Amino acid sequence: MTLRNTLSATLMAALTLAFCSQSSAQQAARHTFDLTINKPESVGFSSERLERLHALIQGEIDQKQLAGAVTILARHGKVVEYQTYGQRDIATNTPITKETIFQACHRRSDDDSLRTG
Repeated sequence: MTLRNTLSATLMAALTLAFCSQSSAQQAARHTFDLTINKPESVGFSSERLERLHALIQGEIDQKQLAGAVTILARHGKVVEYQTYGQRDIATNTPITKETIFQACHRRSDDDSLRTG
């Protein structure tokens, strides 16, 4: 092995060790998100057009097409909206919250059964 390859391997091993030895607090901090609401115009969104989105979603809920919805809109890592609409459970009149957990479902085109995942 040449000196250059040895130095490269040593540097790679040192970087790997440094990366792997980060504390769990540091690793957790990397995966946190700032959910502070910013003005839509600060990242290129239109407040007027967002109001149309609100009206559309609320209209679907009012027409009983959706029980509830949660929207979060962000651009360039900045959140401009985080909003809830409607209910999580219509039978018990439980409102939807930002903490509501959704179960994703999809339909395969080759059959009519619903799959959850």
